[in-house]
Amino acid sequence: INTWPRAETFYFTADHDEGKTADQSIEVRFNDGSVAHISGTCRIVMPETDTEAINLVVKHGYRNHIDLDLKLLLPTIRNALCMTANFMSARESYSEKRPDFVFWAFDQIQNGLYETEERTQKVTDPISGEQVTKTFKVIRKDERGNALRQRNPLEGLGIRIENFEIKTYGYEQKVQDQIARQQEAI
Repeated sequence: INTWPRAETFYFTADHDEGKTADQSIEVRFNDGSVAHISGTCRIVMPETDTEAINLVVKHGYRNHIDLDLKLLLPTIRNALCMTANFMSARESYSEKRPDFVFWAFDQIQNGLYETEERTQKVTDPISGEQVTKTFKVIRKDERGNALRQRNPLEGLGIRIENFEIKTYGYEQKVQDQIARQQEAI
């Protein structure tokens, strides 16, 4: 017999004062090739009906809430963060697209990953100043403009995710240096 919590805080953080003492942050790669370690938390509310709660074990095979964390919640959150990072550069995630990063990641956790397509566009390289052709991932949309999505692994399980928060973006040193230079210029 395993006791499941009604709700729990799920940690994906490098902060040793929260969650485990080990680094649980999630590594993402932005569309400019930069890497960051994302730290945050969210509240997981378990199913409220007996049928949904029993189905987590019997139908879906999660033996306890730790098994659910490792085999369902962590991969779902990791996939949403990695997919979101593909829509922007590290610099954009620090400045103008920071609110979008949080919104898009949480939206994908709750509703399923976006279906994407590649688009090619000429842009000015920020380092060399030359025109280069770059390929971007963009969200596919239906005829009404709604995002097309992959199947949501949380759908039908009775699990709700609330209070999604990204606390820190642990950028590589070269990205931190670039951000500092840009802030000084401004």
